[in-house]
Amino acid sequence: MSIGFYSDIPLLIEVRDVKLARIIIRPDGIVRVVVPAGYDVEQLLSKKREWILQQLSQIEQYQKVALSENFYLFGKPVRLYVRYHTGQSSKLTILNHKVILSVPESRRGQEISLLEKELRKLLRNRLNEVLTQYSRLLGVNYNRVSIKKHRSKWGSCSHKNNLNFNLALLSLPEDTMKYAVLHELVHLIEKKHTKKFWLIVSSLIPDYKKHEKILEEHWIIVWNNEIWRELLNLPLPSVSGV
Repeated sequence: MSIGFYSDIPLLIEVRDVKLARIIIRPDGIVRVVVPAGYDVEQLLSKKREWILQQLSQIEQYQKVALSENFYLFGKPVRLYVRYHTGQSSKLTILNHKVILSVPESRRGQEISLLEKELRKLLRNRLNEVLTQYSRLLGVNYNRVSIKKHRSKWGSCSHKNNLNFNLALLSLPEDTMKYAVLHELVHLIEKKHTKKFWLIVSSLIPDYKKHEKILEEHWIIVWNNEIWRELLNLPLPSVSGV
């Protein structure tokens, strides 16, 4: 599906069997408009133009952050370097503002898969620590814990009490990553976002709304960072003029 433009706004129109029109601002800055057949899209865009431009302006700010370095880890831009060696194993070294991925010469061309492997190990260790801490506080038990490459969410809790977490949790500040984990653990008690759910969350993390905002912001950063896009297999938009 190609993307056109409306007054310099990148636009994707989808005609569906829906009753109400809606506008969705994608993390990559493309405006997705879902409308029923025969709907006056131009009138809708004209009415919502200022709101759309405001949202796109915010996304542009986060895009600049995402592109300020070639990678993003623990809530800040970092420079990822790849170094090759004659050994057999890969290794990830995390310093202050840079990350070094050591790659065997024999595995040139497999840098992204090796980076994913090392990040999975790192996230698994961090998840184990946080899950142990908060599951004891909440008095809950969970089953399987999986690390996924989600395209639209940070984590999920299944009806079988299996927990799934996005590999991109590693892009988040430490406190926000902990919040994201707690959020899913609370779903073991209350599956939906009810008043009870938020009361439990706020009892442990009173400023949870701040972290919800950070999650929104960092999803835009992840979507616009080239290495994270490769790691998560996020699609590249197909753009054409109309």
